This record gives sequence, structure tokens and C-alpha cells, in this order.
Amino acid sequence: MSSSRKRQDIKIKTEQEVDEILARLMPEEKKVKIEEDTPRLSKDSVSARLALINYAVHIIELDESIRNTTVSRHFMTNYYGGNTQSTFPDIARSRSDQHGLTDFMYVNLNLNPYAPKVPGDSGLWFNPGVAGDNIEWPGIWRVFVRLASSKWLYVGQYKMIPAPPLTIDEWKSQSEAMKRGWAEKLHHGDWARGIRAVIWLWQTRGRKPTEEETDDALASKDKYANVSEGDIRRAFDEGQIVFCVWCMKCISYAEDFQRYIAREYAHWVPPPPKAKKATKKKLSTSTSPKKSKAGQKRRREQSEDRSPSPFMSLPLESEEEEDMGEARHGRQYIPRGTRSRPDSMKSRVEESGSPIY
Repeated sequence: MSSSRKRQDIKIKTEQEVDEILARLMPEEKKVKIEEDTPRLSKDSVSARLALINYAVHIIELDESIRNTTVSRHFMTNYYGGNTQSTFPDIARSRSDQHGLTDFMYVNLNLNPYAPKVPGDSGLWFNPGVAGDNIEWPGIWRVFVRLASSKWLYVGQYKMIPAPPLTIDEWKSQSEAMKRGWAEKLHHGDWARGIRAVIWLWQTRGRKPTEEETDDALASKDKYANVSEGDIRRAFDEGQIVFCVWCMKCISYAEDFQRYIAREYAHWVPPPPKAKKATKKKLSTSTSPKKSKAGQKRRREQSEDRSPSPFMSLPLESEEEEDMGEARHGRQYIPRGTRSRPDSMKSRVEESGSPIY
């Protein structure tokens, strides 16, 4: 049976149906340890954004026991390639030539608690940036959500659709720990240089910078370290920078793919761990591709993330560290217009994504 199925979005018409969807989506603090610097939204705020996609739900008829089978990141790496840490792992050509899949997206509920927890449901995704920069992502993404340690659930093929960013009032309603934590991250992180540059431009020009001005600022060697934590918090308070939001809309579900990984995982034996090297490199605060100097081509990193957006949250999703969450890891911001738009990263199979077995 083909995993390609006719799209079935349900337009919710009753308050009861909306409540049922929101009840599945809203995080349960007892089950999900949400990091203190993760944005929190009210039920009404979540509902208002999901209303933009009509609270879309994709009907899945696959047997529940198969549909709810979870796998580990190590299993996925062993079968499909990529590392066990990246949100958007780069799949080596030698591996993708075998199975045809390069569209994996791994979401941790510790950092994105409003991601879908039930296959076919809609959800929300967050990332700091500039209002207006949250464009629609190219391509369709094969989304896995971490429900618990070493338990990743395939929830479907998703389109990322821009939604209104957090309002100033929603930002101000966040906890002091959240606001303080993000001000500190954006002040110290090398990966946050783009956001500091935008804030500096606002300070020096008294208005939103143009794309050309932003490009020029990033072309310099200035790290914009003079932008203080207080400056960053004021920029959020005034709406100069925001937490952008995307709706995660399930448009299809690869039944054959889920059957396959459920069957294989049942008898999979993890390979023995590799011997640790004598010297261990310090874990980087950013998993995004390093920028090359002007005029130079960047050497392709083996485990680089393939950011599909002008700016992208790229936390690590380590199996070894996942119980701690990834709040200590950085998130990348690259302002809109500072690099060419990435091509759609569709796999070389159907949009619903049936792999080559």
C-alpha cells in the first residue's frame, strides 16, 4: 500500500472540536520539562495563531499501535544518516542515494512545547528574529517530536507557515527568567551577532534598518559586543526584535515509512559505542553552518544544519544530553536578505515521503 494519501484537513466548526485540539497541544508541565527561557503562551494566543490554518488536522488511518511507535535518534542515524544532535541533520549523499530522504526535522518539546504531540495535529514553532522576516519555509519536512528520552515520534510531513510573532504584550508577560535568559544569550553568543547588529542599527539610525544597511553591518568584523543585555531587552520591549512564530501544518503522512521504522526498530540492536578520543573538543554553542569570508566558499561540514529559513533555531538534540534540554545551546539568526534563498529541499520521492526499501 502506498503511503501517499489524499490530503484530509478538517475545518473545525465547533468550540468543542477546537478545545479538543488545544487540549492535545497545550503542554503538560508534569510530563514536559519546559526550559525556563522558552516562550509561554496562553491557550487563547495559541488558538488565535492556529485559527490561521483552521486548526488543521490530517486524518491518519494507520493502526494506532504502529502509529504511536517511537524510535531513538541513534536508530535514525544508523538507518538514514545524519548526526544525533541537529534539528535539521545533513544527510550524506551516499546515504540519501540509498533511501532518497533528506527532509528530516527533529523537534524537542523542551524548547518548542507547542509542537504537535499527536500525528497529524498542527503546532507552533518559535525563533527570535525581526518582525516580517518569518517567511514561509520552502519544502515539506518529515517531523519527529521528542516525547521522552530516546523516544522520538514521527508525526507527519509538515509545512511551516508564518504566523504573527509574539506581540509586545505577550513578550512582556513572559517570566523574568525567560527575558533575562534570552537577553544574556543574545548578548554573549557569537551566533547572535546578526541580532545585535540589527539592534545597533536601530540605535544609530532611530528606525528599522534596510536590508542593504544590515548587509553592510554584517560584512564588517564588528561583533557588536557594545549592545548590552539592557539594550536587547529594550529592543524586545519596543518590538525591534521579536519571537517569530510559524504554524506547523501536517499535509500528509508517510504510512509506509512509519510501518518500516516501527518494524525495524523492534529488532534493532544498537552498535557498540565508539571509543572516546583522548582529547574532547568543547561543545559549540551553535550548530549552524559557519559563515565564510566574502569571496570564499565555505567547506561543507559533515554535520552541518541545512537551515531552510533566513534565520533558524538550531538547537542540539543530543541523545546523551536530551534530558537536560538544549537551552544552553545557541540559536542562529541571519537577517532576511543577507543570503540567497535556499532551494526547496524536497526528497527525491513523493511529497508524502515513502522511502526506498
